[in-house]
Amino acid sequence: MAKSKKRVKRKSASKKVKYIHSGVVRSSPSSRMNLAFRDLVFFAALAILSFLLKLLLTKVSESFTLLFSLLAIVFGFIAFAFLVVLLVLLFMKFFKK
Repeated sequence: MAKSKKRVKRKSASKKVKYIHSGVVRSSPSSRMNLAFRDLVFFAALAILSFLLKLLLTKVSESFTLLFSLLAIVFGFIAFAFLVVLLVLLFMKFFKK
């Protein structure tokens, strides 16, 4: 006795697949560098401002001195992180060519 073949239903080729944008936008390297540079300048300015306020308010209160010292350190580390990001983006740009 021979086995009978089963018929498999297939979708017709006339149906087209529709692609939906996921909303992810890739930025260009120059815009990423501009963003990193802008954030670097912003956090460096905040670190310098906090350091200057720490120097100005040392005679007023010890708590202000501690607060602005801590803020200057935190903003300084964030600015340093953006400096590293900017340098990495610059090296990627030069090594890509």
